[in-house]
Amino acid sequence: MVVIRTESDQQVLLDEESRKLVTITTHRGLYRYTRLPFGVAAAPAIFQRTMDQVLQGIEGVRCILDDILITGKSDAEHRHNLDTTLQRLEDFGIRLKKTKCFFMRDEVEYFAFKVNKDGIHPSPRKVEAILKMVDPQTKRELQSWLDHKPLTTILGPKKGIPVFAASRLQRWAIQLSAYQFDIKFRTTDKSGNADALSRFPLKEDISSNRDDYVFYEEAELVNKMQVNNLTVTASRIAAATKADPIRSRVMEFTRSGWPNVHSKDDLQPYHRIREELTIEEGCLLRGIRVIIPERYQTDILDELHSNHPGIVRMKSLARLHAWWPNMDVDIERKVSACEACRKVLPNAPKSPANPGRWPSAPWSRIHIDFAGPFMDEMYMIVADAHSKWLDVIRMSSTTTTSSINALRYLFASYGLPKELVSDNGPQFTAAEFTTFLKENGVRHILSATYHPSSNGEAERAVRTFKQAMKSMAWEGGTLNQKLASFLLSYRTTPHSLTKTIPSELFLGRKLRTRLDVMRPDLSGNIQQKTTPTVSKTRYFEVGDIVITRDYRGNPRKPTWSKGIVLRKLGPLTYTIQVDNLTWKRHVDQMRACDVNCNMATPEQIVSDMHHYPDCLPVFPPIPFVGTERVSSPSSPKTKPSEVASTPQTSSVPITRADPVTIATSDRYPRREVMKPSRLIENC
Repeated sequence: MVVIRTESDQQVLLDEESRKLVTITTHRGLYRYTRLPFGVAAAPAIFQRTMDQVLQGIEGVRCILDDILITGKSDAEHRHNLDTTLQRLEDFGIRLKKTKCFFMRDEVEYFAFKVNKDGIHPSPRKVEAILKMVDPQTKRELQSWLDHKPLTTILGPKKGIPVFAASRLQRWAIQLSAYQFDIKFRTTDKSGNADALSRFPLKEDISSNRDDYVFYEEAELVNKMQVNNLTVTASRIAAATKADPIRSRVMEFTRSGWPNVHSKDDLQPYHRIREELTIEEGCLLRGIRVIIPERYQTDILDELHSNHPGIVRMKSLARLHAWWPNMDVDIERKVSACEACRKVLPNAPKSPANPGRWPSAPWSRIHIDFAGPFMDEMYMIVADAHSKWLDVIRMSSTTTTSSINALRYLFASYGLPKELVSDNGPQFTAAEFTTFLKENGVRHILSATYHPSSNGEAERAVRTFKQAMKSMAWEGGTLNQKLASFLLSYRTTPHSLTKTIPSELFLGRKLRTRLDVMRPDLSGNIQQKTTPTVSKTRYFEVGDIVITRDYRGNPRKPTWSKGIVLRKLGPLTYTIQVDNLTWKRHVDQMRACDVNCNMATPEQIVSDMHHYPDCLPVFPPIPFVGTERVSSPSSPKTKPSEVASTPQTSSVPITRADPVTIATSDRYPRREVMKPSRLIENC
């Protein structure tokens, strides 16, 4: 028989699409495998399918992954099958590893079985642990024959390798990391094959298996290095551990198995981590950390604190090398008692921001502060805690009197607040300022000395003001213009905390800005709904003869004068020419009349027009440039062409008793009417 081992997955080339799925990140960037790498979940199945296709049709050949078994009924048939297999592998470009190929053997070990002329038998190496297993001598050893639930957490694929796992568990975890697997726990009543071999392993002959030796030596060397790196030597720690009454018992239980431990027992801290404990050169280890006996704990603390690293860094350093119960507490005490560390202590961590009680109404609590000198000016910043409304007042000086005058102006505009918060500036702590607030019923709250964040509302307002003004420094305009622009923008922008516009909370309404121009105006619809219907509204058109109120005499007893409508200014207002004057009148101050100045309703005028179709007014209307006469059935109209051709002698003479005097000449000089020049016509 012949056993051949190939170079495994690295023989399989990947296409362009598959290479994208095996991209790896390195310190030099992203790289993609061009061959099937070890560790891909689907790699075993892909490689097995590939080898089955390569060796298909060859008699006496079986293959499991990278192990090929070749046999035959005779030596000649055996050699023929071997030559055929080797030629097939060469044709497909598959390379073999000579040191792992065995030719013309009477017996071979293939996976967990031994194959020879007598048949297939279990491999003695695989059952050696069972045959040589020692019978349990104690109750604890007997209980160890049950299933081991902690392995589901220690070796489970859903979590990384525990940092403090024992050496043996670390070796297992490293070997299992190359596979995709899942660990399930079965209780004793459902288990027919309890796994006790993992708890009673035989002494390994590491020299017989080079691969196992690598894993074994790696864990051993890591643990030994941790012990030897300490200033206190491993031999001293081993001697002190053996002499320590508690740690000597821990070492014994680690070797033979742990009993049940009471919660108040001194062994309880060690019992909780019993799965992480190992013994190396007579020293107890928790994972890779040496368990320090009580005798040398002070020496280790001095070594860890030699450079005064502080509590946090000292704990991090200690967790790399050593462990004992309550080690973190001992480190804190060590640092706290160090005089050199206390002298250079930084400020305590800042406490969380305390925004205080949010006022239920605007202008209940205000925060004030001074900003400047800024842009060669001093400013008083006043912020309302409820609405976040902001006021900025330019100050020529920051004395107590000036501050009171500025606040008096604000109090007159918005009313008296309940509380005023300020820092400990001299103008705010002066007796005059205190008296001013007390007489107005305002409670004065001072922030903590040298702690500006206590008046955080005002500090944030100052920062916002300065940032906005700096951003507008290169824009045109005066300082007052920039300040007004900033305040309007701030007051009409939703605040990040309240999510509401400050003006809406402070004034109860939104301030109108240029951005509101683009919003459709609903007032037109409201106006249309509230405007009286046409049937109830009296209206006139250009050229209509009307009589209108004349207030030139006694305004309390106006008379009526005859005139003509020149222009319609709005739905209810008109421009009327009376004599040489032009008056603006409301529709309520006007009445329709016929050519004889007999007052009549629009209905009467319409009916009269059927009887006097050729009647004309006694004076012509003044034409307007750019207007067009629109005929109306409500009153008689004057045609411009007819007026122009009517001789003066045909006019009805006007006596002194007639109050109306019509001017036939224009009031203003006429302008030459020119057609507007359009851009499109000049192109």
